[in-house]
Amino acid sequence: QAIVGSLVMMVVSAMSGFIPFGSLVLGAPLVLGYSIWALKIVREDDFKVDHIFDGFKNFGNSLATYLLRILLILLWTLLFIIPGIIKGLAYSQAMFILADEPEIGPMDALKKSEAMMNGNKTKATLIAIDRMEKGQGELSAIQEVERDFAMQVVSIISFDHVLEYLQETGYEQPQIDAMVQYRKDFGA
Repeated sequence: QAIVGSLVMMVVSAMSGFIPFGSLVLGAPLVLGYSIWALKIVREDDFKVDHIFDGFKNFGNSLATYLLRILLILLWTLLFIIPGIIKGLAYSQAMFILADEPEIGPMDALKKSEAMMNGNKTKATLIAIDRMEKGQGELSAIQEVERDFAMQVVSIISFDHVLEYLQETGYEQPQIDAMVQYRKDFGA
């Protein structure tokens, strides 16, 4: 049922995108419903695929929480990109909180989410490639993020790993030379 529920959620979400403002208006109760459904699975409660639509029972609250979350993240992003990302992580549990406490208001759900994620945001911070570029000072950009925001950033692969692999596999030398020059010019 978990796979079927995920497929139903994907199909309904995709279909709502064809309606003007559909994904915005229908997205909120669908995300809440998906949160309710996911919590039932994790807690090994009796769950059915139709629990995905339970978010519509709390339509107004889910929509207000959803829109407020988007607005706050957007405003934080205007400061710089990183604060927006951090607030996005901080507010990421709001719908799960609303699933557990349907009577809670949107701002309270966001505040509880932020409190819950305090000290836990770094568990969700992962980047695909560390380009090893200079930040504003002598540290790399990632080292500055780690220092300035007291968070660990983990990369799946680094620029040096990619370069080493390309050199070992005999990749075209002009591209390798360009990468080496890029590293000299912009690398930390």
